[in-house]
Amino acid sequence: MPGFILHLTAAQMLRSHLHEYPDFPYPIQSVNDFLIGNLLPDATDQKDLSHFRNPVYRDKMMVFPDLTRFTAKYDSLLSDSSVLGYYFHLYIIPGKPISVDHPDIRSRINMIYMNSKIKN
Repeated sequence: MPGFILHLTAAQMLRSHLHEYPDFPYPIQSVNDFLIGNLLPDATDQKDLSHFRNPVYRDKMMVFPDLTRFTAKYDSLLSDSSVLGYYFHLYIIPGKPISVDHPDIRSRINMIYMNSKIKN
């Protein structure tokens, strides 16, 4: 799992590309809240809960966040910068590693954007 430096770097990379998506449904109103939201899931020892892991898979070696469990609970709050940051933290975990040299942010923005379009 990525450490806090990687989560903050990915969050800043997302922010640097959001201007290319003027109709992105969740504008970041507060940069600090967004960055804090990216750190919140790791601020506890209860990772199964904070990372919305499905208990059905608890016995597996790797258990990734179940984003449908998160959105079922917090979908109406995604416009809050800290909640969006929390969601982004969970979103980048199962994906390919993000590096400054080879950013994969554009595809991640597209996925979040397309998922929001499907819901609306």
